[in-house]
Amino acid sequence: GKSADLKIFPNPVISSTNISFSLLTPGKTSLTIYDITGRLVKTIADKEMTEGYHQLSIDINEMNAGIYLLRLQSQDILETKKLVVVK
Repeated sequence: GKSADLKIFPNPVISSTNISFSLLTPGKTSLTIYDITGRLVKTIADKEMTEGYHQLSIDINEMNAGIYLLRLQSQDILETKKLVVVK
């Protein structure tokens, strides 16, 4: 599949982090965070997005320390990155 070049910085995360990605085509895009058991922890975005570069800041203060998966889904893109939360 295509890549959106999903990036998380800083990572490990203490309180907030930035995520960036690029979409080749506009469309409904969802950004979600799951814990390692596959439980949905947080929905960051679930909306129509334009093509091009996107950067979002996310607050993870309410999340416990641990390893999570950030998932980006848009059109024919499905990309997952590991997100590490430290307290």
